[in-house]
Amino acid sequence: MPKFWFIYLFYFLITYVVCSIVVLGQEKGDKPGVQLFLGATTVKLLACMTFAVIYLLYIRINASRFILCFFSLYFLNTAFEIYTLLSNLRIQNKK
Repeated sequence: MPKFWFIYLFYFLITYVVCSIVVLGQEKGDKPGVQLFLGATTVKLLACMTFAVIYLLYIRINASRFILCFFSLYFLNTAFEIYTLLSNLRIQNKK
């Protein structure tokens, strides 16, 4: 896949921003944390979809193979995000 590391860097940055926003929201309280999580996840999904469409328009590659690789990276980063957020919640519940 051409420019794989560019795509991976995009995922890393957007996942980092989402996790940071959600962790800061959880510190303010439960309700803002949940709303920020849902909003940030929606923005992340829309940003990734937009990125995929723009990438496919400008770089000519096999679309089905690209989408398979793209979303496997997306789900890998989403699993990391959920794991990170759940570990932070566990720490708060033990206090």
